[in-house]
Amino acid sequence: MMAVDGNVAEDFLFDVPYEDNVGATEHCALCLLVVPSLAAAQNIFSKPGQTVTLPCGSPKNNTTPATWIKDGFESEGCVAQFRDNNFANASQHPSYRGRVKLNRNKSLTMKKLTTADSGTYICETYWGGSFHNETVSLIIVHKEQNISNTTGQTVTLSCGSPKDSITDVTWIKGQVELNNRNKSLILKNVTVNDTETYQCKYYEEGEQHTEIYHLSVDPAGGDSEGRRHVGLAGVFVFVVGVVFVVVFVVVGFVVYKRHQKKKKHPPVCPDEAAVQQLV
Repeated sequence: MMAVDGNVAEDFLFDVPYEDNVGATEHCALCLLVVPSLAAAQNIFSKPGQTVTLPCGSPKNNTTPATWIKDGFESEGCVAQFRDNNFANASQHPSYRGRVKLNRNKSLTMKKLTTADSGTYICETYWGGSFHNETVSLIIVHKEQNISNTTGQTVTLSCGSPKDSITDVTWIKGQVELNNRNKSLILKNVTVNDTETYQCKYYEEGEQHTEIYHLSVDPAGGDSEGRRHVGLAGVFVFVVGVVFVVVFVVVGFVVYKRHQKKKKHPPVCPDEAAVQQLV
């Protein structure tokens, strides 16, 4: 029932088998009834076709019971479940068969991601005499962009292309949903407080899409002020250099003229001067 790669000592993966095993365990939703509350979800971003690993935080114990579900789809089946040293294949949702692997610490590796894999995943484990759970929000990103700007300017973030026919637009700043349902999010007079990751979620032809914008806002005049100081210093050095060259040329010219003048009127020795006076 369980395929183990013995070549890896610490982080080997359990392949969740495809064949059915109806008697392996109860339905995956039953054990989750005892979960008291769910912590804030950790966001994990990935793209269609890629492979991603969702953390669980369980001890590296092969026998630790673990259940992975997708929030809102409990009645349709588990993503993966390991219990009584066996995988509960009967309770696994068909869309995850052959695509998921369970790690020693019960984190979940999922490959060949699609848009439909977006959502909140819950990992429940039982160890130390109590249940533990971790919530992960998997976001399949169709577009990702880094944007840099300076304080006081206007930034416009746009979902999809102008020709796209999209509906149910939702903008999220960090973890906070914004009150904006338009394709474009206009941020006026931005400040450093607007530095954040923005998500735009929308539906197109019945399929949900997510776009990510990483906005970075520099303090007012930060870079330009630095460049201005560097520019002024450069101008000062240039002017001092020019003045030095001019002074050097003038002094050299004066010395040269004096030297030439001495050549035209050589000094007269005393005897010659006396002779000249007698004459």
